[in-house]
Parts: sequence; C-alpha cells; structure tokens
Amino acid sequence: MAAIENLGSYENPSLGSGSSPFKGKESDTFADSTTIRLAQEVKAMEKEVRHEWIGPMQVKDFFKEFLDIPGLTLPDMPTIPKHYFNAMPKRKDMKESDMYDPVIELIKKQGLLPDFQMVNTANTPDANSITGKKIKQAMTTYEDGVDTSTNPTQLDKDNLPWELKPSSAAEPFCDPPEDSTPENLADHIFETDNQAGISTRGQIATYLTEVAARQHRTHTFLVFMTDTNVRFLRADRTGIVVTRSFNYRTHSLLLAEFLWRFSHISDVARGLDPTVRPAGVEEEELAREKLSQWAPEKFHAVVIIQVPDITEKRGFREVIAWGSMSDAKSLTRATRGWPVYDLKAKTLAFLKDSWGSDVLHLEQESSILKELTAANVRNVPKYICGDDSGQTTRMQEFVTKAWKAGPTAESAKIKRFQHRLLTDVIGHRISTFQSSQQLTQAIYDAYLAHTNAFSICGILHRDISVGNILLSLGGTGILNDWDMARKVKDIRTGPRQPGRTGTWLFMSIKLLKDPTDLHELQDDLESFCYVVIYLALRYLPHNKVSVLPAIMANVFEHHYNVPNGVLGGNGKDSMVLTRGYIGKDLNYTNNEPLTSWVDAALRLFRDWYLYFDGANIADGPLRLVALKDQPLRDHEAFGQIFQAALAKTWPKNDKAKDHLPKGPSNKRTL
Repeated sequence: MAAIENLGSYENPSLGSGSSPFKGKESDTFADSTTIRLAQEVKAMEKEVRHEWIGPMQVKDFFKEFLDIPGLTLPDMPTIPKHYFNAMPKRKDMKESDMYDPVIELIKKQGLLPDFQMVNTANTPDANSITGKKIKQAMTTYEDGVDTSTNPTQLDKDNLPWELKPSSAAEPFCDPPEDSTPENLADHIFETDNQAGISTRGQIATYLTEVAARQHRTHTFLVFMTDTNVRFLRADRTGIVVTRSFNYRTHSLLLAEFLWRFSHISDVARGLDPTVRPAGVEEEELAREKLSQWAPEKFHAVVIIQVPDITEKRGFREVIAWGSMSDAKSLTRATRGWPVYDLKAKTLAFLKDSWGSDVLHLEQESSILKELTAANVRNVPKYICGDDSGQTTRMQEFVTKAWKAGPTAESAKIKRFQHRLLTDVIGHRISTFQSSQQLTQAIYDAYLAHTNAFSICGILHRDISVGNILLSLGGTGILNDWDMARKVKDIRTGPRQPGRTGTWLFMSIKLLKDPTDLHELQDDLESFCYVVIYLALRYLPHNKVSVLPAIMANVFEHHYNVPNGVLGGNGKDSMVLTRGYIGKDLNYTNNEPLTSWVDAALRLFRDWYLYFDGANIADGPLRLVALKDQPLRDHEAFGQIFQAALAKTWPKNDKAKDHLPKGPSNKRTL
C-alpha cells in the first residue's frame, strides 16, 4: 500500500455496533510508503482486531483449507525456476515503491494469475471512495475484463489486495521457532508490539475492511510481501488467519502455487457472496426509479440480494439494492443496511445484513422483531421476512490449533453467521432532525417503543445509541436494530457472549466500569439519556460549543487500557454526579425546555447512582430491579421528564447543525 489520505473525519457510531470502544475519529495523512504518520482510524482499526490474527499457519495447510479444489485436479502450473522471484530488486535502501512493478511483471510474464490482471495503484486513490477517505492500495487484482484506464483503483472490484513493505520496515508478525512447545507458543508475541508493526497491521485491517464494505463478501484473501518474504492472509467476520512467513526468493514455487490456486478456485471460494448477483438492465432501471432518493454519492453497482423467506418455494425472495444507508466500518462486526425494492411485494423496504454470534441464548433479530410485530409494539420496524443465510465464518476453527501463537481475543473464538432481515421502515439518521423539539419527540417515540417491548414482551433492547434511533419518513422516531436484544428472563443466566453489549459512547457508567455486570433495564434508560445529551451538544447551539471536542473526548469517549481489556465511565460519572465537563451552567440557546430536560435527567441518574452504590455497599451483589423505592425501578420517572419537556413551547426551525470540528482534532482540555 502506498497511502491512505484524509482518513474519515469524526462520524456518528455505525449501525450495528459491537462491544469494542468507539471507532477512530480524527483524520491524518500518511506521508509516504516508508515514513508513515499513523492515522487515528488506522490505529483504532489495529486496536479493534488486536489478538484476532490467528497464526502462523503452515502454508500447505492454508492451501488445503482454503485453496483446495475438491474432486478436481489442479491444472498444471507453468514451469518456473525454483528461485524465479529472486529476480526482484535487491538494495539496502529498498523502498516499497521499488517492488510494485517488478512483482507485477514477474507474475504476468509466466501467466501465474490467468484471467486476472494486477495493477500498480499506489499513486491513484479510489475515485469512488467515500468523501474524505481516499484509499490507495499498492497493488490491486482485477478480473481481466475490468477497465482500469481512467480509474486504476476500484476497490469494489478488487479480488486480491496486496500490502508491501521493505525488509527495513518492522514486520507486523513474529513467527515462533518451528519446534516451539504449546507453553512457549502461549507466551509468544505473534503480533509485534513496535510502532511500525502496529501501523502495518492497522493498514492491512483497513484494506480488508474497505474491500469487504465495498463488495458482498464472506471472506477476503490478502498477500503481505517484503523484499524477501511473503505471507498469505484470509479474513472473515471473526478474524484473520495468517500463514508462516517464507522466503519467496528461495521458495518461489510456493508463491507461484498460491497465485495459481487462487486463480483456479471458484468465485465463492475466493470469497464472493453467492446470494448476491449483479442486477440486469431492467432491474437497474427499477433501482433508479424507486430508490433515487437514496442514490449513492459515489458509483455503486446495483445488485440483487436474496433474503431468506420460508413462505417462498425457493426459500428466499429477491430485493434490489443500490445505495446503502450504513456501511460496515468494522472488519469483524459488520452490519450494513439498504433501502431496497422488494421484487415480490413491489414495495420499498429496508434490508439489514449482519454477522451475529453463534452463542448460547442468542435469539435471531428476525425472531425478536417478529414477536414485537405480532404484539403491535409501537415505533419499531415491522417484520416482513428474514433468517440466517446459511453462511458462517471459519476463523474460529483455528484458535485451538497446536501452531496458534500468542494470546487470542475472546471475540475470535466465536462463530458468526450471516443474518438478513427485511422490514417496512426506511428511516433517516436521527442527526437529520429539523428542530430540537422533533429530536426530543423522536427519542421519546423510541423510548415508548422500548417501554412497550419491555412491558408487553419482556424484551430488553441493550444497544440504545444514536445509530439505532431513526427518523421515519414521516418524522417520528423508530427504535431500530434489535440484534443485541434479549428476553429479560434469560438475562440472569449470564452473558450470552464475552464482553459488553452496547455502543461505547452511550453505555452506562456501570457497564463501562465493570463489563462482567449484567445489562439491565437501568442501563438502557441511562443510554437514552446520553443519546439526547450527545446529539444536543453536537447539533444544537449552546454555551459550551468552544470546548465541545473536549467534552466528547472526556465524557463519551473516555477509556483506558487494563490487562484484560478496556474500561471507562469516569467522564460520565463526573458529568452525572457533579456536572463535570459540561458545567452546572450548560444552557441551550433560547431553549429552556431542552436545558430543563438535561437538568432533570441528570438529577434522576445522579439519584440512581447514589442509591445504586449505597444499596450495593449495604447488600453486596443484590440485584435492584424489584425494589420499589429505587429511582429507576421502571420507565415511569424518566418518561415523565420527557412528557414535561415536550409540553412546553420550543424554538422553531433549529435544525441540526454539526458543531464538532472536522478533520484533524485540536482538542481543548478543560
């Protein structure tokens, strides 16, 4: 890779959040291919997939597991000298850019990638990357028919990303000796902890994430090469398998065999999703007619996606998808959503595609939403159809292998399955509100949905966040994304998966400080409070705009590393108990209803935490849900604060305006 330019500015949390801390927000520029100033997004990406790199797998085992051709004979590979790739340049001052064209020429000369073309894309950002995120890969692999004359970098068509580094740069991985014992492997540092290694892993993870987001894939291969050695990688939504490094100058046949195998396996084996196909001419016309208001900013192919439907003989119905409303910003926690045209019902609908955890007590989101729909729960998307697609991850199969070195994240041990859900609501982001009153009413609408789901169905949402509350096309609030939801009666059986549940910026103080605690009603209510405060601080005028970046950093993003993970909550604790960071004088401009709402809500949660801490000191691990004298025993008290505020006279036409600075952050400290 040559560079990543202007990595995305501060964004809202993505649809379908996971249990890791917030994603990166600050932009930076990679100076060149050898002197890299780490972008915040790349650093965050490396941190997110830390200990999800599974290796070092033997190359022959990698071929057998992922590049085999069952029942068929691999065609004879062109005969090349054992040291064929020793023709690569050799210099002490080797630069990454010195390697691109020689690699491409050597592969092309012997036809080692038939039906594919390799292109030097190091100096050309992808013109179709989202605004502010121009990615330039070192080398990109396309099918022969792809026209690269005007746009060399097209990540939506990339079949095999390449990352190259000179040997003078630190390796991102450190292989243990071949004869290592299991005890030695457990203590071995496989993911190098120097800054250059961290940077390279962040780059690799960024490319894999971008390719997976721009395409419909179950997995992606990548080649990591220095001027002497090479590794092969395969990433899916659980983690990344990494092979043992080998010297391709002296073992050129192994590199050639990988390329030959890759070019001869099926599209499905290369990672393309078999349940998605390109749209035909008439289907493209339908997309432009029915989905024009959600047309993508940049070019995006129109596709036909299969959604599981037990009422259909084929077991699925087809929908037309064009521009997405939410792309996956994570490699391993990947949720995407599209406004679609349902070819069966001839109506607009919304399609959510996610990769859920296959763990005990986990209910499918489609099952949850089907139950909510049957119970007429208000302000939730109505279930149309959906189920698991039948596609699952494989990385978790290899975490217990004898060759696995270094620590392993709990998330890398979990099998994930692809789940698709079709609903009737196509919404807009809550941050597009047209007035502060509409914002507060919409969040209260979502609060009522939460109240109904809890009281009628005994279901707790468990991921209240900015990304999961939508504005319907009519302007009302919709509580979306029930993939983390759980029956209250099942919660006391313990966590259904390792780590926290929720979106970091909006999680309760209790869960940020202790991820082993149970996620209960009060945690969701507290998240509603933070959603209102976050959106109001960021998008409405107030007397703290000058220190807004510091408030965001200290209250919502605060976290610190501990040996077993990440903790946080100190900033929110300070805000709730003493009005830390926001001050007792926080005032929304000409907006007494909102200012009063914030004051009343923070008093309620201050009283809750004073009560909660006192009860825990007195009674140990006593659960407090059933106690009648607690401030938050149910939805009523907090709901009354919404009702009182909404009954007042609000300012008109104070629509959302983002007050958070874009680009590189210049945070002020308080």
